[in-house]
Amino acid sequence: MRNLVRHNIEASCIDCNASKPGFKTVYGKAYLCPNPDTHSAEWEQFMIELAKSIGRKPVLLAIAGLSFVTAYPALLWLTAAPTFGKMLAVELMFSLYFGVYSGTMLGALVEIVPAHVRTTCFSLAFALAAALFGTFTPFSATTLIAMTGDRASPGFWLMCAAASGFIAAMVIYRSGAVEAREAAVAAQA
Repeated sequence: MRNLVRHNIEASCIDCNASKPGFKTVYGKAYLCPNPDTHSAEWEQFMIELAKSIGRKPVLLAIAGLSFVTAYPALLWLTAAPTFGKMLAVELMFSLYFGVYSGTMLGALVEIVPAHVRTTCFSLAFALAAALFGTFTPFSATTLIAMTGDRASPGFWLMCAAASGFIAAMVIYRSGAVEAREAAVAAQA
């Protein structure tokens, strides 16, 4: 790793830091970020700040894309020979996806929803997502396993959610959409 940094190749590595709650890289630039398991509010704020620095669209598309391509393979790997370590790895991966996506989406919703209806719109978006993908998940997972005989098939349900998130990010950030909304709000004021 040191050779990479010495040759100006940026590399990232996450190591646990026992002296502080969170993680930091020990190679190259040091970034401190909160531990998503114990400091979820700080984790979301960290992801909002990260998305501000590189843009919300790339973060949303990257996480939705990663979720789409890794959901089924991760569950297939887990169900092939289940162990606690595999389960922990898959859960941490999904937890990372959820934390990054939800933290970034909070900032995206602030950008696209007018202030006077922001709370209502966020509540509606969160409730619909929880109702469609959260409460229906046990039924869909059971049905998919029964229909296919594949214990990893609930990954297809997560792939549907990821595809929905990818499409939503593309629609929200289509060329000029955010700027047009901001101009319309400014014209009304």
